[in-house]
Amino acid sequence: PEAFADDTTIERCIGEVMKAAKERWSHCCWPGIVSLSYCWQSKEHPDPRCEQLSLIQGYIRWIMANRGKYGKEPDFVLFIDFFSLYQGARTPQEEQLFKEGLYGMDVLYGHRGILT
Repeated sequence: PEAFADDTTIERCIGEVMKAAKERWSHCCWPGIVSLSYCWQSKEHPDPRCEQLSLIQGYIRWIMANRGKYGKEPDFVLFIDFFSLYQGARTPQEEQLFKEGLYGMDVLYGHRGILT
């Protein structure tokens, strides 16, 4: 899998989320978007020894395998705040993108069609 989702994948996954929200998950048990947040293990880095990453690798593979079993593309969008938003010192452009990302966080963590 790619580290970054292309526009086609994002649009497909958003479509799955919207369908899941309308159907109240009755036909969509494997979401197109998963949002993950966890407590940082240090001030400098949330996962300096990759312990959290090791834990979620199996879960990611499990979701991909089950999406395929239910006729969905195995790829999905995984939003992890540390990796998905600029951290630390930012250029003016990065700061703007960071603020835009914060503005949409409620959707990523609160939409009923997204697994958190």
